[in-house]
Amino acid sequence: MVQLHSFTQRLNFVTPEQCHKGEHIDVLKKRQDVYELAKKKHPERWSRSTRDWSPHTSVALNPMKEIQK
Repeated sequence: MVQLHSFTQRLNFVTPEQCHKGEHIDVLKKRQDVYELAKKKHPERWSRSTRDWSPHTSVALNPMKEIQK
């Protein structure tokens, strides 16, 4: 079940395995290029900028909140 989860659970449209292997950077760069090209070819289809395809630097399931004093 763990293996199935790591292939199906996606973050920023890449799998955890791609992130672990460092493949996510190239995948996201290629997607950014594709979207920018599509926007140039058909700007009338875009009302805003393209999706932010920058890779996440870290991820937490339960991020710690800062304690306010």
